[in-house]
Amino acid sequence: MGSAEDFADRTLTTGKGFGMVAEKHSLDKLVTAKVMLPKGEDGLVIVVTSVYNGQPPDNARRFAAWLDTPDAAAAVEGVRFAVFGCGNKQWAATYMQFPRTVSETLESLGGLPMVPMGEGDMDSGEAELSFTRWQVSLVVALLQAHGARIPDGIKETLYPKLPVYSIFHKVDAKAEEIPVATLEANLQEAKRQALRTFLAGNQAFLAEVSCNREQLAAPDRSTRHIEVALPDGVSYAAGDHLGVVGGNPDEVVFAYMDRLGLARDAVVRIELEEGSSSSTVPLGRNVAAYAVLAYHFELQQLASRAQLYALSKLACEPAEAEHLRTLADFGRDNSGEVQGGSPDAFERYVLQSRRTLLEVLQEHPSVEVSAGA
Repeated sequence: MGSAEDFADRTLTTGKGFGMVAEKHSLDKLVTAKVMLPKGEDGLVIVVTSVYNGQPPDNARRFAAWLDTPDAAAAVEGVRFAVFGCGNKQWAATYMQFPRTVSETLESLGGLPMVPMGEGDMDSGEAELSFTRWQVSLVVALLQAHGARIPDGIKETLYPKLPVYSIFHKVDAKAEEIPVATLEANLQEAKRQALRTFLAGNQAFLAEVSCNREQLAAPDRSTRHIEVALPDGVSYAAGDHLGVVGGNPDEVVFAYMDRLGLARDAVVRIELEEGSSSSTVPLGRNVAAYAVLAYHFELQQLASRAQLYALSKLACEPAEAEHLRTLADFGRDNSGEVQGGSPDAFERYVLQSRRTLLEVLQEHPSVEVSAGA
């Protein structure tokens, strides 16, 4: 699951930001490469994992089997650890089954939990909030364990650093003029990047839709029959899951292009100095701006606190800037907990109203955002 990978990367960045020597490995690599786990005050093991129908993800199957071996008991005893799971409550019967198994097994083998297991429900729109609260509590527990003072600005360090792209607009070019060979190369590069990042281990492939017809004539409902031509070497059996990575709707893409001042047929070249290794955006290539926004960014997710915090610095109107800062706040006590157990401003404005980043931008017109910010 891409979000679990993202949360793991953020945990790694946070640790390094506090001056720690941090490494990231897949759970299976702990077994295959025989990675030595730090014990006691020598370090901390943080597990961020997804779950599929209660089962471990593809890159954790060997780890799951290893947990039942004597080698695991010897390796885990005395290890300080923390676990955060990513799941979906639509599958209530198996929600958090694997992350909970990991947490309980590590503790039963003599591991020392630093904080209770964190849970991120990907269906609720609150996974980022849950992760940040969990991460704040983990950092606080770690600092307290070493007798270190908890910094007043700890909350600032926990907003994930958003990538800033440099966008070069090709003013003399139009999207329809991009050569077919360039389009094919861009597609293959996008596939390579996706397989290396959020689709890693998911056996993803490119395929053509050979049939797509409407089955239901009702005006307010749609049920379609879809057939996919599988490429050579790919098979499908009844019961297999087939996930489809789709594009953003035209109206959403065009709204963003209008907000950014880009023509519908604009051609751009994108650069990213830092973090390019984890970017799925085609870098250093002439690409259609429409294609970038349609297929390389998730434009329909709810706005995140990190995004609102970044926008607050770009708002020209003081009232709008203050409103965005309030929405981005994690809590007055820096603990990340909602005061009094009631919904905070973010939960009321974003989660309950299901506001996307585009809607936030439309309601805060003084925010000066360009194609590269």
